[in-house]
Amino acid sequence: MNDHGDHHSEHAGPHQHGHGDGDHDHGPPIWRGLMSFVYPILHRNPPSNLLMVEVAALASGDRVLDIGCGPGAAVRAAAPLVEEAVGADPSGRMLRVARRRSRGLPNVRYVQTPAHHLPFEDDLFTVVWTIHSMHHWGDEEAGISEARRVLASEGRFLVVEQFDPGKPWGIDEAGIHRITSMMGDAGFADVEWTKHRVGRTDEAVMVGRT
Repeated sequence: MNDHGDHHSEHAGPHQHGHGDGDHDHGPPIWRGLMSFVYPILHRNPPSNLLMVEVAALASGDRVLDIGCGPGAAVRAAAPLVEEAVGADPSGRMLRVARRRSRGLPNVRYVQTPAHHLPFEDDLFTVVWTIHSMHHWGDEEAGISEARRVLASEGRFLVVEQFDPGKPWGIDEAGIHRITSMMGDAGFADVEWTKHRVGRTDEAVMVGRT
């Protein structure tokens, strides 16, 4: 799948690990309301979502969880390829948009919840991912541990953040090392990261396996 633009991968090696404060609904109420209105319009189908679907190498039997799913674009992209696609997000406004846009997809559902307290049973999913969301998490360590808990044996956890130290939401190699170190501490094996060029931006994709 190469319809997301200029995409190439540069392997950057295993265990190369800063940011993150607050979950998706942080900030003053007027700002949250504005972002909840604008974000689904500007980011209806971001190229990073298509990148994730490609890198995750989804199979028909996969059960996917998208943590911090926002308006659900990545969930909908995964739905035709997998058994079940679930979106989790703390923002009720985002989820209302996601549910409206996902009508007619019987294997899609959405749950309102923060990353650090996922209301799912252990070993439920085969793939868990988070796209441009981890820097919003109030407790990254707890969120990563929750991702590990809900993943079945031989599952995989993928994190995408924009590789751009010059932006407040961007990540650098030190931030990547910190995240991949936390993934290793949470029990993920074979933790590595790669850099992908998508359109005009670089995306860091961190992967760990159970």
